[in-house]
Amino acid sequence: MEPRPELKNGEPRAKGEGMPWFQRLSSPVLFLTIMLALIGGYLAFSIPISVFPNTDFPRIVIGVDNGVMPIDQMLVTITRPIEEAVNSVPGLTGVRSITSRGSAEVDLFLDWNSDMILTLQRVDAVVARLQSEMPPTAKLETHRLTFAVFPIIGYSLTSDSVPQNRLWEIATYDLKPRMNRLVGVASVIVQGGRVPEFQVTPDPARLVSAGVTVQDILDSVKKTMIIALGTRSCGANTDDNRCA
Repeated sequence: MEPRPELKNGEPRAKGEGMPWFQRLSSPVLFLTIMLALIGGYLAFSIPISVFPNTDFPRIVIGVDNGVMPIDQMLVTITRPIEEAVNSVPGLTGVRSITSRGSAEVDLFLDWNSDMILTLQRVDAVVARLQSEMPPTAKLETHRLTFAVFPIIGYSLTSDSVPQNRLWEIATYDLKPRMNRLVGVASVIVQGGRVPEFQVTPDPARLVSAGVTVQDILDSVKKTMIIALGTRSCGANTDDNRCA
C-alpha cells in the first residue's frame, strides 16, 4: 500500500513542504547555472581583450641617436636646441631631458586636456624644422607615451676587447633579426654604438692615368644607395693626403 501523506493540523501536507529551499528550487538553479556558463564561454571567445587600457598620457618623448658623440657636444648641438624649439608648442607645461654619449631624450609634459594627436603633429613639425640644423648623423624620433610604444626590455652590449663598430654590427645584424622573430615582439631598436666607416684612399697617379677625378669616385659611391657618404678635403701640404 502507498504511504498516506502526513497530516498537519488535520490537513494533508503539501508536496515539498519542509524541504530546504535549494532542494525545492534545484531545477531553476541548475538551469540558471548552465545558462550563465554557456553565456560566459561564448563571451570569453568573442569579446576583444586588451591587456592595457587605452589612455592618452600628456607626454611626448623626442629620442635622438647620434652614434658616439661626446656628452658635452650632444648637450650643446642637439639637446639645448630641441628644448628651446619645443617651447612654442601649445599646452606645454614642462620639459625635461636626459643626455648621454651619442643619445638624448627630451620629455615634453603637457596639460591633461591637450589633444595628443594634434600636439604630436605639432611636435613633428618642430622636429622637421630642426632636422636641417642638426648634425647629418643625428636621427630624431618622436613618440607619444602609450603602453605599447616604449620598449619593455633593454639590453646593453659592452666589451673590453670587441670594438664599438663590431658591437654595432652584432646588435644590428645578429641580435635584432632574431628578436624581431620572437612572438609578441613589436619592434626592436638599436641605439648608440659606432657605425662602421670605410675610407677610400685614391692614388693621384692612377687617377690621372685613368682620367678619373675624386668627384667621380664620390658619385660612384653615392650610386650604391647603401652607404652614407661623408667627405673630407685634404690639402696638398698636409701629411695625411687621404680623402674619405
